[in-house]
Amino acid sequence: MVTAFVCLACLVTRDATPESTVQGVFDSLNKHDWKAVFTRFEGAKVDVVVPIFEKLAADNAAMPKFILKMTTLTTTGDNASGPVSVGFQMGTSRSPNFLEDEVHLHRTAGDWKIVDGKGTQSIFTQLGQVARDPKKMNQTRSSAQKTVILSNMKQIALGVLMYANDNNDKIALDQSNLKARIAPYLRNANLWKGPDGKLLDVRLNPSLFGKSMTAVAEPAQCVMLSIGPKDKLQYFEGQTIIAFVDGHVKLLKKEGLSILKWK
Repeated sequence: MVTAFVCLACLVTRDATPESTVQGVFDSLNKHDWKAVFTRFEGAKVDVVVPIFEKLAADNAAMPKFILKMTTLTTTGDNASGPVSVGFQMGTSRSPNFLEDEVHLHRTAGDWKIVDGKGTQSIFTQLGQVARDPKKMNQTRSSAQKTVILSNMKQIALGVLMYANDNNDKIALDQSNLKARIAPYLRNANLWKGPDGKLLDVRLNPSLFGKSMTAVAEPAQCVMLSIGPKDKLQYFEGQTIIAFVDGHVKLLKKEGLSILKWK
């Protein structure tokens, strides 16, 4: 009878559905409970990877809050998958930026485990790679930092657009007053920093100083914000981050910069 009770308790602690596994990862990420995070990944070397993340959390005070939006996943036999939205929120930001992702799971011995996500930039792919091969930690850490910076740039770009909207669609800004004037639209100074706590060199395109939004011929290709000036862009794993006048943000390699419009 005692044995039966213990087994039942074990079953209760399992993730009975693929959705509870995914939600459990996010709940554990925000608690910095790394063992609970990585036990939910297929093939994870938990004893090796957990101490690495414990040290990372201790050394990095600027870790984001992770937010998950998910509907019921599609299950076929012992496999499950579906789209999710992943939000990153630094500090007390009121409006986290969500990135579209996808998660894939497999069920083994009754337990649902995450396999990977949508592409190399997916948080599920990155965590899964590290879980199975902790030596990839440095590469994955850089990718995660890039994702946070991408989210920050999106929110700063939206702040500029809201400011312009309140000023008759005019970008009544220059580099010297950019931060101060859009601060009321952001309410979070941490957006100007990377995950390492260092200030990002966010630059407003000089050709837009005092310009009307309606005067921009190709807003989807015209640079609004960059990290570093035009002739000295900053790169993260071979990619720079550009925010465009229409509000979208994109990762670009050097060979892709020819599409950019600076005027």
